[in-house]
Amino acid sequence: MNCKTLCVAFMLSLGMTFFAGNSQAEDEYVNFLLEEDEDSKGDAVSRVIKPYFNEKSIIQDVVDFPKFKGFGHLILPISSMSDLSVHLPDVYRIMKVHHNVYASNTIDSLNYLAHEVDLGNKVYYPIYNEGKIREDGSCKDSGLFFLKAKEKAPFAVIVPGGNDYYSSVIHEGLPLAINLHKRGYNVFVLSYRKRSVSVGSDDLATAIDYIMEHAEELNVAVKGYSLWGAGLGCQVVLNVTQNLYHRRDCEYGKSVTNVLEYPIAYHSSQNDVPTVFVVGETDNIVNKTVLKSAVLNLKKMKLSSLYISVPKFGHAFGLGLEKYSISSNDWITQSVDFWNENRVSRLNFGN
Repeated sequence: MNCKTLCVAFMLSLGMTFFAGNSQAEDEYVNFLLEEDEDSKGDAVSRVIKPYFNEKSIIQDVVDFPKFKGFGHLILPISSMSDLSVHLPDVYRIMKVHHNVYASNTIDSLNYLAHEVDLGNKVYYPIYNEGKIREDGSCKDSGLFFLKAKEKAPFAVIVPGGNDYYSSVIHEGLPLAINLHKRGYNVFVLSYRKRSVSVGSDDLATAIDYIMEHAEELNVAVKGYSLWGAGLGCQVVLNVTQNLYHRRDCEYGKSVTNVLEYPIAYHSSQNDVPTVFVVGETDNIVNKTVLKSAVLNLKKMKLSSLYISVPKFGHAFGLGLEKYSISSNDWITQSVDFWNENRVSRLNFGN
């Protein structure tokens, strides 16, 4: 047991809770989503961040937060006016199709994003211009949350899931983005229209175009990017990779890796790319037999693939970690390693 594990165990034994408003809380605290671990391979370190939000904050506080002007309403799941009065630790109550929605990850993600703004970083980019939004008002909330890393680092685009009523940016988007960002990657989280996979796919394809066209401004590497989808987001990623990319006659290269977290459906295609399938061990919704067969089919097509079973988790588990968990984030490390292997291979052989 290492020193950090002993410290965490000691804090737990004392029943200590770290959040703003605590009688022992100071003006700053350590964001646990950024804690270094043995599997992390980036240059980032834990940050000391001002606690803008705490366990007493409600969703309305996030929506009205000045630093989130113009996009605060996109971060948390809001399907009715009554949701605005929900306290942050209770967000899980209104995310009916998601599980393991930890208050610590929710609060840390919001504080991290606010801290990025304080550092002078732009954290949200609309992907449609004003003309397109006037033509189709539903496009106004389509955009990219951005966590900027070192210059010309590779980038990942995360497509969270959700349903007809809310998006899972706070559960399947930002916590994973922070985890990847601490490893040294540029990370985008897509806010997209949820009317259908087709419309969401248009948003993802437009988002990729936007990143490529603004690559110099964003300081990202245009080659070797990855797409990460969760739930419904998997179907969006797959549709762009297998179908829409070719119909659009895109001038930019496809992703070198797709990471699909508990996809509901999957059919192999000659247009696929190397793929990781991440499934909870106790997931009774995903057809695991189909996904395991997909791994074999991809390998027959000379495409590398990987199936990862995450112990103890069911469907829609998001990051699968919470602040004080000693559980390994092994599935993320394996996925990043897989991405890097395929990224290096693509760059070396130019295919």
